[in-house]
Amino acid sequence: GAKHVSRTQPKQSQLTQSEFLGTIYDIQDTILALTTEDDFESSIQDIVSQLETLRDECEEKRDNMPEQLQDSGSGEMLQNRSDSVQEMIDELEGIDVEIEEPTEEEINDEVDDKEEGESDEDYKERLEERKNELLDENKQEKLEEIQNISYNGE
Repeated sequence: GAKHVSRTQPKQSQLTQSEFLGTIYDIQDTILALTTEDDFESSIQDIVSQLETLRDECEEKRDNMPEQLQDSGSGEMLQNRSDSVQEMIDELEGIDVEIEEPTEEEINDEVDDKEEGESDEDYKERLEERKNELLDENKQEKLEEIQNISYNGE
């Protein structure tokens, strides 16, 4: 094809002519672009919706093939793609995205007792900082769990 020039690094989805792989790569980029500030539940629902559409397209393409071709290389590839996308869907739906608030015990375990001369306000501020740190750690764990899901097909 024609030579294309860009000032930015091309995305993986731009480097394939396969519509299916382009969509998969875009979905994976969306997953990797998630941050701890995102609403994981709605983000996962959007991603699962895109994956379900992609899975249905693969199944429809295979079903529209003549029966003798459905067991050929192309038919098997479509079935494998559909199965791999379903695995991604199952993994994403299996993630508990609810971020648990740290318990008072967890917070207090990490924060020393009120120091001599420390005001109640400063002590509460230290407790609040630790609570936020633990909450961020919980969010980061969920984010990593989500980002470890990838397409494992052809």
